[in-house]
Amino acid sequence: MPVLWLNNRRADPGLPEAMDLDVPAAVRTPVRILGILLLVVSVAGFVAPPVLIGVWPWQLMPLTARVLAGWGGLLTVGNPTISGDRRWSSWVVGVESIALWHLLFLLRAPAVRQDFTAGSLVNGYAARARGILILMAGLYGTMKLRRRSGRRGVSPAA
Repeated sequence: MPVLWLNNRRADPGLPEAMDLDVPAAVRTPVRILGILLLVVSVAGFVAPPVLIGVWPWQLMPLTARVLAGWGGLLTVGNPTISGDRRWSSWVVGVESIALWHLLFLLRAPAVRQDFTAGSLVNGYAARARGILILMAGLYGTMKLRRRSGRRGVSPAA
């Protein structure tokens, strides 16, 4: 994947599309910081599975912890990467797919409530998923409103 991504980046002139929007630095910076922090957690969970097992909301075996850390690492590398791009057109598919993942988790979680460490959906993981979903919906809605109002926000020289 990194080779394909790098090859594709060379073909991207980095110019905004006709009706593109600028993702504000107030969004890009926290996304970058969050991605770096989560990448550290993913690497720690892969190298030392008990680290991840201790904080995961449901029971994990060491191999499962490593698999989840690998997937988490894949997702978290995207945060610092995408945060370097100001164009909303570069963000929109990732925001939609990660929001869908969180929504599906929250819809399914009540059916397996007993699998959660705290035994309820009030645990930290579900609370963070709800918070992230709310923030992503806010960003998505804000960008849709900005597009409708005609405020592009991205200069061709950006």
